[in-house]
Amino acid sequence: MMHYSFFIVLIIASAFHSSGICICF
Repeated sequence: MMHYSFFIVLIIASAFHSSGICICF
């Protein structure tokens, strides 16, 4: 159940890398 945290962090990092401060899911 700790995979969720890692997954969330990965998604956030990817979003930030893709766009400055655009976190649209």
